[in-house]
Amino acid sequence: MKKQLPTPTKKQWQAVIDNFKKVLPFAKKKNHLNMMETTAMAKNHKCGTIHCVAGWYAVALLKDGTINESEYVSYSDGAAAIAKQLGFKNDSQLESWANRNPDIWGNEDGINMFYSKKAYNGAKSLIEVVIYLEGVRDRSPE
Repeated sequence: MKKQLPTPTKKQWQAVIDNFKKVLPFAKKKNHLNMMETTAMAKNHKCGTIHCVAGWYAVALLKDGTINESEYVSYSDGAAAIAKQLGFKNDSQLESWANRNPDIWGNEDGINMFYSKKAYNGAKSLIEVVIYLEGVRDRSPE
């Protein structure tokens, strides 16, 4: 029997969307979204350049102090923070939920939300990811 996973609410999705909106001024160009970029901050990586979805989330949380600055912050920090905000224990649970709920997620590629633009219907920029997540929010329960 599969473990029952929580279903994020509109309010939880909105909190995630609001965090992404904090970094939109730094991610306006189409080439600022690269789903294969694993680093958000490191000694030799300049913050605010190119990040994946979860990397941009980590940057948003660095800016508000939720994630502490250290020598290295990766996409996994952002992925864990998104999952926690949505009520999951970890990012694997969130990916499993998206895989089991394509009607809410919006396509069959939710399991790849931290690895592929296909999970966001081929989004080319962070604003397109935000627009996609607004659709997920709208399909979610109160």
